[in-house]
Amino acid sequence: MPRSTQQNQEEAPVTSHHDIDGRRAGDSGSILRDFDFAQMSKVDIVAGLCVIAIGVFALVEALNYPFGSTRNMGPGYFPTVLSVAMIAIGIGIILVEARAPSEGEESAGGFDLTTLRSLITNMAGFTAFALLIERAGLLVAAAVAVFLASRASPATSLLRSLVLSVAVAGMCGLVFVYGLHLQMRLLP
Repeated sequence: MPRSTQQNQEEAPVTSHHDIDGRRAGDSGSILRDFDFAQMSKVDIVAGLCVIAIGVFALVEALNYPFGSTRNMGPGYFPTVLSVAMIAIGIGIILVEARAPSEGEESAGGFDLTTLRSLITNMAGFTAFALLIERAGLLVAAAVAVFLASRASPATSLLRSLVLSVAVAGMCGLVFVYGLHLQMRLLP
């Protein structure tokens, strides 16, 4: 064997049948193996787990009602489908959104003022809707809930929040009372 060929073989890096990240060549690997769980956003993980927990609770409760069929839906059909969708969304939040840590998490330990504001305003919106729906009617309850939830972002102007709350409340009235003929009051 000539000297130049032998020298090239010695200088060539020795490669095995594994890629750089340790997977076998040609192996696509699993999604979970590609995750670096230590780098995942704690807020997104908790949010995903909360959505999954609510979905599981709703699924357990929905299984107490007759399911029916797609053509003749029973009282448990929609809650079951919705709870399965919630569980899937929760898993999606964990698998997709939690892959990269959020920017605020590195500096503030995962909980900054914007996150706190968002949490408080959304909880206030849900609570206001629950407390107002029977007393004040659908339009007022929906408008107050949407207004409070829209205030979660400091970038949303007061005018935009008002317009959004009136528009969503109007759509709720059209869809639920006039479209679906649900027996609920629009106003107090």
